[in-house]
Formats: sequence, C-alpha cells, structure tokens
Amino acid sequence: MVRRKSRSGRWLLLAVLLLACLFFALASAICVRIFADSRKTVDDSVNLSYAITAAISGVEVFKAAGGDREQTADTLGARLCESGIRLFYDDRWQRTGESDRRYTMEILWQNTDGALVYARVIVSGESDGVLFALNTAVLRDR
Repeated sequence: MVRRKSRSGRWLLLAVLLLACLFFALASAICVRIFADSRKTVDDSVNLSYAITAAISGVEVFKAAGGDREQTADTLGARLCESGIRLFYDDRWQRTGESDRRYTMEILWQNTDGALVYARVIVSGESDGVLFALNTAVLRDR
C-alpha cells in the first residue's frame, strides 16, 4: 500500500510565509512614512529657526534706529512700503530680490503717535504662511 503525503502542511507553511511577508511590507511602508514626515519636521524647524533669527535682527535694528522707518530700512537694506519695510529671502535664507523670494520679513509700524513707536515684525513663507511674528515698541528719539 502506498501512502499519500498530506499537502495541507505545505499550504499552511505557504500561508504563514505570505502573512509574514505582508507584515514586513506593511512595517517597512510605515517606517518610510515616518522618515518622510521627520524630514518635513526638520525642514520646518530649520525654517522656524531662520525666521526667528531674521525677526530678532529686524527688531534690534528697529530699536537701534529709534523706530525711524528710513533709518531702519537703510540699515537693513530693505524696501520701504506703505506701512513699513520688506526684506526678501530665497529658499536658503539669503537676501534676494522680490522676484526670487521664498520668504518675506515685514516690519509694520502700527502706532507712531506718542512717545512709543509700536511695530509688528512678521516673517512669512510664500507657501507656508506666517512662520513667526513679534510685537515690539521703542521709545521715540526726541
């Protein structure tokens, strides 16, 4: 009498191996997603750091100029606009012209009546919106 070998053991092994492959494929897809998200987080952190540095530099120049628009613009090499001044940065945070800008820093004078001059410094990205904003005031030079 010839004995027939059972094939159910082979199918079970094949099913287990297939499930293991699917599990590892899913785990690797999740890991790739986590690494991609971490890269975006790093880029956002770097841009926030540069935005804070630019804003603080703008505030320091504003205060050193005693809140004077023209002197602040001259010191920063910025362009005067109706409500304040604007500086433009490229994607590596180097100063650039308006046509090549990726980021913009604006110093907007809010209240120039009285002894204090108030301003709002806003650093924004072309597609990122406002990255950092800061309010400041300085005692007017008399």
